[in-house]
Amino acid sequence: MKITQVVESVGKGFPYSRIAYHLANEFAKKDIKSQVVTTKILDEIDSSVDIIIVPSYIEKIKLKFFNNYLFLKLINMFAIPIIYKKLAKYTNKHKDELGIVINHIYYNGDIVTIFSCIKSYFIYRYKKGEFKFLFYPLNIYRYYLERKKYSTKNFNKGITPSQRTKNHILNNYNVSSKDISLIPLGVDCNEFSPNNSKLYKKIIREKYKIPLNALLILFVGANFWSKGLKFILESLAIEKEVWLLVVGSGLNSYFRYYSNKLGISKRVIFAGHVEHVNQYYSSSDIFVFPSVYEVFPMVCLEAMASGLPVLSTEVGGVEDYLEEGYNGFFIKQDPNDIANKIRLFRKDKELKQNMGKNARKTAEKFSWSKIADRYIEICKKITQCNIENM
Repeated sequence: MKITQVVESVGKGFPYSRIAYHLANEFAKKDIKSQVVTTKILDEIDSSVDIIIVPSYIEKIKLKFFNNYLFLKLINMFAIPIIYKKLAKYTNKHKDELGIVINHIYYNGDIVTIFSCIKSYFIYRYKKGEFKFLFYPLNIYRYYLERKKYSTKNFNKGITPSQRTKNHILNNYNVSSKDISLIPLGVDCNEFSPNNSKLYKKIIREKYKIPLNALLILFVGANFWSKGLKFILESLAIEKEVWLLVVGSGLNSYFRYYSNKLGISKRVIFAGHVEHVNQYYSSSDIFVFPSVYEVFPMVCLEAMASGLPVLSTEVGGVEDYLEEGYNGFFIKQDPNDIANKIRLFRKDKELKQNMGKNARKTAEKFSWSKIADRYIEICKKITQCNIENM
């Protein structure tokens, strides 16, 4: 059996890139012949995996106009359609040579990974009165591809990471439940581990002058508004002995100003984008994530793998593995609710330790090796059906 993954890029970054990266490495460990069709490799993968680069020329244009923000924004708007079409053209031309195709973009394949339901998200944003989002050209293009995907249904199996996303697809399109399988994203349990705390806790805290005995909350995210950082900051104005470490970027200047306004700036560290985020999990005590909308946030699973209890809103993916009172708590976008939950850990150190151990046990069920096994199982079933239909 041969498995080919089709994806825009391969690396440890965005969800599509990350899943392709980890699946390729796990397939290699399990002696499964595999290859990747992509436009770029961001992180090195196992040497036994064949790599087919389909040049897009978009990156060269970006580099040429790197300092022109408006032009870069315009290029990004058209980059995705161009890249998708190039990858689709190659896949269609060589489909007889690719074996079982796992497609991580919006075109068809034996298996299509589905990380969202654009139609459902459109409805959600419309109800909130956010109309500008609906007219963004790239979102319209993705919605067009989504409709085309489900109307033609040229795939054997769709795979989505969360039950909520699966429900959205079934509610919005004429697709059978048996056509969509639920396989979550995985986590690297070696990279994210409680054992790292001994190595990095002191280093990171000393770097940012955070007391070693302080209860440290961690937030990791790219869009501070939608991820609910505002509510965490407000909760710190209530819980005055707690520190917050913010990793990522999203209008840093405004949220620094807001921290000053709340009188908590001395206890809030904005670390910005960091290379080794696992070190920051290891330096912290609790992970808080009051996001408004998610499909399957990797950060919560990374936090659990690092042995941190998770406080999160009931968003897609998290609600599939966060067990109330076992490995964390569900929270509302309400500073009082968040402060009340944080206070439980501040007053009871054993609660943090016990929940942290349970969080790690939960994360171990999502190792990339186990996730890869589930993909392989589906690939074998498709291969067997193909042989029987010959």
